[in-house]
Formats: sequence, C-alpha cells, structure tokens
Amino acid sequence: MAAIFDFDTGDKLTSGRLRTKNQYVPEVVQKEHIYTKVHADAALTVQNKKTAMMVETVNEDMDEYDRAVGNATTTSQGRNPMAYRKSLRITNQNGHTILVYNEEDEEADRKISFCQQYEDGTFSKILTISQADVITIIMAGNESDIFTQSRAEKICVKLGLKYANSFFGTRKDVMTIREIVEMIAGELSYIPVYRDDLTEVERVEFYQKLVSRIKVMTSQVLNDHKAYYPISTEDLKYLARNMGMSKVDLLKKLKKYGMLYLTPSSKGYQTNVRLNGTGEDSFTTWRYCILRDDDLENDEDLASGYDF
Repeated sequence: MAAIFDFDTGDKLTSGRLRTKNQYVPEVVQKEHIYTKVHADAALTVQNKKTAMMVETVNEDMDEYDRAVGNATTTSQGRNPMAYRKSLRITNQNGHTILVYNEEDEEADRKISFCQQYEDGTFSKILTISQADVITIIMAGNESDIFTQSRAEKICVKLGLKYANSFFGTRKDVMTIREIVEMIAGELSYIPVYRDDLTEVERVEFYQKLVSRIKVMTSQVLNDHKAYYPISTEDLKYLARNMGMSKVDLLKKLKKYGMLYLTPSSKGYQTNVRLNGTGEDSFTTWRYCILRDDDLENDEDLASGYDF
C-alpha cells in the first residue's frame, strides 16, 4: 500500500512530500565532510578521520558481471541507466554510492550526469547538474556572499525536487543534494569527460565487430562464461589481425572503452580465471577477459539515443 510522507532534505526543501510503497522517509540533516586523498591497493581512496569514501573508475556495465555471479539483484525499473558510459563510481562514508560522468559541449560548457546505486543493487534515474552549479554550491559553503548563497539554495531546491520525485530507494538510500554535490566536487578532476557522442557510437561499433568474431571462435564454445569472454594470447593476435590492427592497439582500445574485466590481482591486461567449468578437468590460467555486454551487442540502431 502506497503512502505519502513529509520529509526534509536539509537543502531548504522543507515540507516536501514523497510517495513511497511500504517505506518510511526520515528527516535528513546536512552533514559536514572533510576529505583527504590517499592511495591504497591501486585504487583511489578518499578518507576523513573516521570513515572512508571509495572512488573507482569503472565501466558501469561491470554491474552486469555482478548480476551474473549473483552479487546484485536488479529489476527492470532499477537497471543501470548508464549502459553506454564509462563513469566514476563514488561511495562516501555514509555508504551512499553514485555513478558520475561529465559531458562537454562545443562551447566547453560542462554538464554532469549522475545516478544513485541503491543498497539493494538497483539504480535511480539519471539526473544532471551543470559543473558551474556544482562549484557555486561549494563556494556558498565557503564564503558569506549573499548572492552566491541565494543562488546555491535555488539550485539545491530545484535539483532536490527532481531527486525526490524520481526516488524509489529505501530509508537508508535518502541523500541530500549537498551530499551529492560534495561527492562530485571532491572528485571532479577524476570524472570521465565526454566531449561528443561520436565516441560512444564508435564504442558500440567496435564492440559489435569484435564480439561477432569472438563468438565463432572454438575456444569460446569450450570456455563459455556468463560475464566475460576469456581470450588467449594467440586468439588475441588473431582478433587483432582480423580487426586490422596490432595486438597493442587492440588492447589499448579495449582499455580505453572499459571493456576488459580486471581485478586487483590482474597482471597488466590479463586476469587469472577458471576455464572448462568446475569439474575435475577445470583449471586456472591467465586470459584477456573481454566483458559481455548485451546492451552494446544488441544495439541495432547505433544512432538512436545519440544527439548530434
């Protein structure tokens, strides 16, 4: 049974209302965060005195791998909306996670797109905020200029309404706009920037051509895996020749487009994986693992969804 609850985001969005289904929306207050950067386990980490905020550049389709191995449960409503984007995944000390990327138009104006990953593994819809607005909100917290503070409040109210109206997480998932902005601002220089949509069209075309060649290889019939295609060195050389490029160029392109399955224990572009099932004949070996992505593979109209 659906219900309507009053809530306060802490961003001047008082007397707000949110329609939820069997959920309780608590009052949320603004919290202050102070971060310092450190490096650990080859992954960028942002920490404060008590807790840590993990920051990871990911291909958001890695979540397809998580789903394949049962680490996350998704619904049609909460599927990852960033199917064609490499983004920055940021998790703060409150356990909240957002995926972010930046777009730059022909006039060098930047628009930041983000979505929230809820505690159950599902995702929110994509919301946007200009980079200028992000900086304005941060400046408002550091100075007493009335004009800047007034503009920041208006930005928070407008975006806060959009966030509340599109929210379908649980009590623990509720975030303030200032919390989101602080996460974005703290990692602004690490957020992937897309300067036009042509790159994404090229990415889809490249993936489809590559996978069409991989699927007819005997090694893939013997070593079928739900999350990735394990490719041997010899097979990679064959694919490179077939694609009209060198092995190094092919690997660079796979890395650029975020199509390789890599773990902290990976060596270079290779990952140690198990082949030939789980029986007595199975074994582990090093392979170039190219992520499976049904969205990219089955995109029949490459131009649809792109705005030139």
